[in-house]
Amino acid sequence: MISNDILGAVAAMVSEQGAGEAVVSTMRVRWPNLRFTYCSDDDMPPRLGPALTGPGFNLYLIANGDHCLALTKDPDVAIGVVVAEVVED
Repeated sequence: MISNDILGAVAAMVSEQGAGEAVVSTMRVRWPNLRFTYCSDDDMPPRLGPALTGPGFNLYLIANGDHCLALTKDPDVAIGVVVAEVVED
């Protein structure tokens, strides 16, 4: 489960430090029981909107499926966060 407090803290960290591998590494230390990954927002499927948006980034929730990871909009089944960097063309 990803609470609103955790999602807000993640967003604050990304806003402060910028989207990238460094902030994801910091999150892995702070919340060792959750999964975090970083990618470009262009790599995310357009059919599923972000759980939270910020300046230069979007956050998506990761759910644990039966055999592989998937994205979800449901924070109750979320086990992690994708930090997706938004790059303006």
